[in-house]
Amino acid sequence: MAAEMVETTKLYARQAAAIKPEWVEPLAEHLVKRSYSEPHWEMKRAQVVASEQVTLFGLPIVTARKVHYGPLAPEESRELFIRRALVEGEFQTRAPFFSHNRALMEEVGELEARARKRDILVDEETLFSFYAERIPAGIYNGRSFDKWRKDAEQDNPNVLHLNLDDLMARDAGEVTAARYPEQLNHNSVAYPLSYHFSPGAIDDGVTMIVPAAMLSQLPRYRIEWLVPGLLRDKAIALMKSLPKQYRKQVVPIPNWVDAALEALTPDDVPLTSALGEFMRVKTGLRLPEDAWQPAALEPHLFMNLRIVDQDGKVLGEGRDLEALEARFKDSAAAAARAMANRSRDATSEVLEDLPETPMATSHSTTQAGIRVEAYPALVVRAIQEESDGPGAGMSAKQRKLARKTGKNSAPSSHATVPSSSQQQGEPSLAVELFDHPAKALAAHRDGITRLAMARLPDQVRYLDKDMKALERCALLFAKVGTRRQLADDFIYSVFEQVMAVEPLPRSRGELQARLDDKRAELVPHAEALIKPLEAALKQHLELSKRLKGKIDFSMALVVADLKVQQARLIHPGFIREAGAWLHQLPRYVEAMLIRLDKAPRERMRDQRDMEEVKGFETRLDTRLNKAREQGLPDAELEDFGWWLQELRVSLFAQQLGTLETVSTKRLDKRWQELMARR
Repeated sequence: MAAEMVETTKLYARQAAAIKPEWVEPLAEHLVKRSYSEPHWEMKRAQVVASEQVTLFGLPIVTARKVHYGPLAPEESRELFIRRALVEGEFQTRAPFFSHNRALMEEVGELEARARKRDILVDEETLFSFYAERIPAGIYNGRSFDKWRKDAEQDNPNVLHLNLDDLMARDAGEVTAARYPEQLNHNSVAYPLSYHFSPGAIDDGVTMIVPAAMLSQLPRYRIEWLVPGLLRDKAIALMKSLPKQYRKQVVPIPNWVDAALEALTPDDVPLTSALGEFMRVKTGLRLPEDAWQPAALEPHLFMNLRIVDQDGKVLGEGRDLEALEARFKDSAAAAARAMANRSRDATSEVLEDLPETPMATSHSTTQAGIRVEAYPALVVRAIQEESDGPGAGMSAKQRKLARKTGKNSAPSSHATVPSSSQQQGEPSLAVELFDHPAKALAAHRDGITRLAMARLPDQVRYLDKDMKALERCALLFAKVGTRRQLADDFIYSVFEQVMAVEPLPRSRGELQARLDDKRAELVPHAEALIKPLEAALKQHLELSKRLKGKIDFSMALVVADLKVQQARLIHPGFIREAGAWLHQLPRYVEAMLIRLDKAPRERMRDQRDMEEVKGFETRLDTRLNKAREQGLPDAELEDFGWWLQELRVSLFAQQLGTLETVSTKRLDKRWQELMARR
C-alpha cells in the first residue's frame, strides 16, 4: 500500500509498505465482493463445500478457500446432500435405514448382475424423489439430517426405509435361484458362485470359488454348462459360431436351442458334444469337433475360476482350467498337504495294522470355508529304496514321482515295488488323505499289496528264489534291466493281482480274510503269469537281434517305429503296467516280427498305417503325461493304449487275430467317448 502517488517523468509510489491480504478482508468488509464455485459434497466433513474467492476492486485477496456452502445456498446444498450422501451412499452413519437401504440396493444390483441387464434397479431420480418427499427444507448436511432423523423416527421408525417395490423398475421374475444358483454342487462339494456384470472385467459373468486342493477334482466339462440362466445365451452363441453349411440346418437358432436345452441335462460332458448329438438325432447331421468355434464367444460365457488357498486368500483367477492347474500345481499340492496335516493327529498316525472298523472311503473337511472331500488310503512308509531294491536304475526324479503315483515319468509307467530282499519285519503303516478318489484308490491298492507281501514272507521268498522260469526270464531281460528289477516287478504284480482286487480290504478283519482266502492262489497265479512273460521276452530278444546291425534306408522309419513300440511294451516295471494284458504281450511282439518281414514288400501301406497309429499315440501320450503330472491314475487311458496294440495287430499282422473287431474308425469313436468323460 502506498500513501501517495507522484507522477513526474515516471509514476512513483511514496511512503509504500507491505500488506497482508488477510488484513484487508475484515477492514474492508463493506467493499469486498465474494463469489463461490464448484460446490460439492465431502463425505468426511458431512457437508456441501464450495470454493470461495474474495476480491477488492477486482483484486483477489482470498482464493480457493473451502467454505460450508449450506447456509449460503440451502436449496442447492440440500439437493447435493440427498443425491450424493443418500442416493449414491457417500455417507458415514450408523443409522439403521442407511444399511437397510444399501443392502436392498445391492440385492437388486445382484439381480441385474445375474440377468446382465441394467433395467431392474430404479434410476437415481426415483431414489432422489423418495428422499426429497420425506426430508424437509433446510436439511443440507449430516448434522442437521441426523438431528431431524432421530426426531422423525420416534414417530415412524421406518420413515426412510425403502422396500423392494420402491427399488425395482420392473418385475425380475426371470432371475430365480434355480436359474442363477448360489453354488454349484458336484460330488458332495458346494462351490460358491458369484455374479458380476462388467464387460471387460476379469470376473465378468459368473465366478466359481475353488480351493486349490480341489483343482484336480473339478468337473472339467460340467463347468462349461455355466448356470441355467446363462446356458441359453452360450448355446445360441455356439450354434452361431458354426460354419454356414451346418448353421443353416438349425434355423431359427433360438428355437433349436430351446428344444435342445429342454431335452438335455447339464452333466460332466462337453456342451458341444451334447448339442452335436442332439443335432445328429434330429437332423442326421454329424458335426466334426472342429466345426465349433468356442474362441469366438464372449468371455462371460465361460466360467471364471477364482482359486483360493486353505485360508481363503485369492491366489488368482482365469477361465482356462488347464492353465490354472499348471499355474497352481504347487499350491494345490501344498493345500492337499495342509488338509492332510490337519487330519493327521486323528487319522494319519503310525499304525501297526489296519483299523478294526473299516476305513471310510471319504472324509469331509473344510478349506476356505468350503466343505471339501478328502479320500483316505492305507500307505506303507517303511519300505526303503536301496540301489539293489525297487526303482534301481531309475533316476531320483523318477523315484520321487513313482512314490507319488506308482508310475515313472516315462510314457510307459514303471512299478515302484518293494524288493523281496527287504521283506523283513512289519512295515510302518499310516492312513493318509488324498485330494482325489483315483489317487486314494491307487495308494490304497499299493498299500494293501505291500502289506500282504510283508505278511506272507514265505510266499515272497518262494516266488523270488524257487521259480526256475523266473531265472530264465531274468536272462532274457538282461539287456533291458536287472534281475532284481524283473523279480520285484513280477512278485509285486502277482500279489497285486491276487490280493489287491476289488473290493479292497479296509479293515483288519477284511485284510486277514483276504490273506486266508487268497494265499493258496499266489503260486498258481505266478505260474500262469510266468508263461506269457517268458514267451514275450523270448520274442523280444529275437526282435532286438533283428533290429540291430545295418538297416536298409527304406526301412529306417519302420525300424524306428518298432523300437519305440518295443520300448513301450518291455521295460523295467512292464509286468505291473500290463496287468491282465500281459497274456496278450507275446502276440503283440509276434506281430512286430511279422511286420518286419512284410514291410519291405508293402512300404506304402505300412507307412500309411503307421501314421494313423502314431496319430492316436501322440494324442494318448499327451493325455497320459498330463494325467501323470497331476498324479492322477487313469485306467481307461491306459487301456486305450493296449487297444492301440490291438490296432497294430489288425493293421500289420491280421493273421494273428484281435480280441475283438478293431479299426481306426472304431477307436476314434472310442477316443471321443473317452474324452467326453474327462
